[in-house]
Amino acid sequence: KVNGVTLATEESGTVTLENPQIKDSSNNLVFDQSGSRPVLKNVDIKDSSNNLILDQSGTNPVLKNVEVVNNSSMMFRNKLINGDMRIDQRNAGAAVTGVGGTPGVYSLDRFRNGFPSTTARYSIQQVNDAPAGFYNSLKVTITTPESSLASNSVSVIGQIIEGFNCYDIKTTGAQKPTAFSFWVKSSKTGTFVVEFGDFPNARAVSATYTISSANTWEYKTIAFPADTGATWTASNSSAAILQFFLFAGSDFTSGTLQTTWASYTNANRAVGQSNLADTNGATFYITGVQLEVGTVATPFEHRPIGVELSLCKRYYATGRVSGLVGYAGGRLSSFTDVNFEVEMRAIPTAYVSYNGTVGTIRDNNNGTALTGWTTIEGTNQYIAVRNSNNSVGAANHHFSTTYFADSEL
Repeated sequence: KVNGVTLATEESGTVTLENPQIKDSSNNLVFDQSGSRPVLKNVDIKDSSNNLILDQSGTNPVLKNVEVVNNSSMMFRNKLINGDMRIDQRNAGAAVTGVGGTPGVYSLDRFRNGFPSTTARYSIQQVNDAPAGFYNSLKVTITTPESSLASNSVSVIGQIIEGFNCYDIKTTGAQKPTAFSFWVKSSKTGTFVVEFGDFPNARAVSATYTISSANTWEYKTIAFPADTGATWTASNSSAAILQFFLFAGSDFTSGTLQTTWASYTNANRAVGQSNLADTNGATFYITGVQLEVGTVATPFEHRPIGVELSLCKRYYATGRVSGLVGYAGGRLSSFTDVNFEVEMRAIPTAYVSYNGTVGTIRDNNNGTALTGWTTIEGTNQYIAVRNSNNSVGAANHHFSTTYFADSEL
């Protein structure tokens, strides 16, 4: 005992410390047993190789050099869908060509190009080229170069995020910082820009990253600050957009890079961006793209492929539909219903096609194509398809076709 306080007890050769308060040489408390459970304070913990794994030097403890294992509280932390580029419902790995002149061209699921002002053109394709731990990536290949960019030439690849999936980032009074991480490979080295945008409030923040080695996969992390100047609501409308600049003319690079949230100012959006379009055949790959709440990026969240496909089908879906023709020729009220596997974000734009021609089905009894089938009334759960011609085939003949439904943001 010291001053009447028991510091240790001994029983059968075992010494037990009783409620010690251990301090370091500077009198900082490092082991506190004053509460119901012992607490380490102001201690940096290292592994057997002397790597720092718990850093308590700041206001909040930070894990470093630690593999985070997902559990129920960590699942679905990635705000982006198809970040590992496994899903390509539209093209099944075929290249989408001539991209650059029209914005909003979707390639791999949930990823689209943006901005129309460019003479450069490129292709986008799902490929089997990826860093360890991944299988697919999104590949951009310049097919029509623009070595000297016009002032308004600009193009991006990115994803729009639905309000229901990200409103917690900008909830009133609780706006949060986010961590963005991804793998990138390019034939061109230099400085590149990513932008985190706010659709309803017309705001954005940008950040740069450096591709150091040509044709080499590199892992990048970026910390975006919280935006206390705006909020998002829980809705099925566009809220956030995360996009990679491929090239940008002086209209987008002549100012000062906007590294804090503010209203869109074009001149500040892509300052420092390299020109991927200056060389025919130049390439740019991305995969493992993740956006999450917090200040530290965690390892990529690998979700089961069935789960990821279902998430994609909320925005774009395709599948086979078949049945019996219910009425003979001359009737305009021939219907069939298409029930979606996953409830879509909103009532989709939809059509059917058997042979590449919109509005066709196949009469499986005789192999002929029947035309004039159009989609009419529906919801985000189903659509009805009607034949508007005077010939719908023989009654009770079996038909089949493929539906395509688009509810992208």
